[in-house]
Amino acid sequence: MLKTWILSLMLTLQPKAPWADTYESTAESIATVVESEAPLFAGDKGREMTAALLVSVAWFESTFKPTAIG
Repeated sequence: MLKTWILSLMLTLQPKAPWADTYESTAESIATVVESEAPLFAGDKGREMTAALLVSVAWFESTFKPTAIG
């Protein structure tokens, strides 16, 4: 379920991109990390807030482009 929510955030931020077919694997990677590591935020929504932060940083840094270097 977290992966689906992350994917929806990605599609909201960058709906049309030639690399949109890679969004699902990116969402899966983010969800895996968020579910396996301690959340950055406390509380009931700590994991969701952590995922949202990771998605926003990924969009800022690369617009989810899988070949971005940095």
